[in-house]
Amino acid sequence: MWAWPYYVAQQIGVVPAELFDEIASCLPGGPLPALLRGFATRDDITLEAFAWQLADTSGRPDFVSPSDELRRARRQTVTSMASRPGPTPRTRGGKIHPVRGVAWL
Repeated sequence: MWAWPYYVAQQIGVVPAELFDEIASCLPGGPLPALLRGFATRDDITLEAFAWQLADTSGRPDFVSPSDELRRARRQTVTSMASRPGPTPRTRGGKIHPVRGVAWL
């Protein structure tokens, strides 16, 4: 999740550790500030290592990951399942579970 902001910081000439430290200093107490600071000091951060790819979408750069493709595929499955004839499932708030493609009860 934090690999692409790290990459962008590098690309615009900002030291990622300094940026992440500044962000961490604005957060309330708890484990997140330490996690951000620790992540930014790693030396193995690349887009590829975290399954991100830089892509050209609609003529502008964007970051995509395999999980983006999985979400799109699941959304299509849920949509096709919802359009099938048959009994209407009871749903929680009218939503269909995005991963399992079944209605929440």
